[in-house]
Amino acid sequence: MKRARICGAWLLMLCGATIASAQKFSTEPFEQNDGYVNLLAGDNLGGVVAGDSLTATGSGSSSSISVSGLATAAGFAGGVEAGWYKSIFGAEIEDLLARDGLAPSNVTFSGNSIGGSVSGTFDQFKATQNFLLFNGLLRFFRQDTSWGLWYPYTGAGLGFVSGSASNATTGASGYSLQTSHAGDIQFGVAGTWDNGFGLSVEYQTLISGYNMVLPPTTYSGATSTATLSGTAINSVLNVGLSYHFHL
Repeated sequence: MKRARICGAWLLMLCGATIASAQKFSTEPFEQNDGYVNLLAGDNLGGVVAGDSLTATGSGSSSSISVSGLATAAGFAGGVEAGWYKSIFGAEIEDLLARDGLAPSNVTFSGNSIGGSVSGTFDQFKATQNFLLFNGLLRFFRQDTSWGLWYPYTGAGLGFVSGSASNATTGASGYSLQTSHAGDIQFGVAGTWDNGFGLSVEYQTLISGYNMVLPPTTYSGATSTATLSGTAINSVLNVGLSYHFHL
C-alpha cells in the first residue's frame, strides 16, 4: 500500500511537471525569449508599378520614355521565416518566393523621343521574385485561452529582391530582374498551442525596385538593350505553420 502511494505521488508529480511545461506558452510567453520558425504559403494578390521608365541603350547613346498604367500580376507566394521575441518586441529574417510579373494592360508611353504620348497594350510577363527581408516586429493584446494563446502583431523591414522573367505573350525568354532594394509592411494574427505549434494569418505589402532587363537585340548591325524600371507594390496574403520555443 505504501509502495502504491509512493508510485501515485511520483505519477502526480510527473503529470504536474508535464502540464506545467506544456502551459509555458500560455502563462509566460511575453516575459521570455520566444524563438520560432514559420513556413508560409499563400497568394500574391498583385498590385501596381509606379514611376516606370523604359530606357534603351545602344551605339553609345541612350533614350528614355516614361510608362504609366503598368500592373503587376497575381500568383503563388510562400517561403520561410525565423525570428524571436523579447517581451513584445521581435525581429525576424524572411525568405519569400513570389510569382508575379506584369499583367497585360493598356499603358501610355510619354517622351520627347516618341514626340509626345502614345497609348498601347503592354505584353504579359511572368516572373519569379525572391525577397530576402529583415523585419522588426511588435506584438500586443495577448489573449490566453484554454488551448494556448493568440496575439495580433505588426512589423516592417528592408531587404533585397532578385529574379527572372519571361514574355508570356510572345513566349520569349532571357529576361532578367536585377537585384534591387525591397521593403515590407505586415499585419497579422498568430496563435500558439500549448505544445509550441501554431498558425498565423498575415497580410503583407511588398515594395521593391522593379528592374527588368530585356535581352540584347540587333537591328541594322547595331546592338541595343532596354531596361524597364520602376517601383512595384504588391499585396501578399499568407498562412503560416509555426513552431515556437523558448531560448
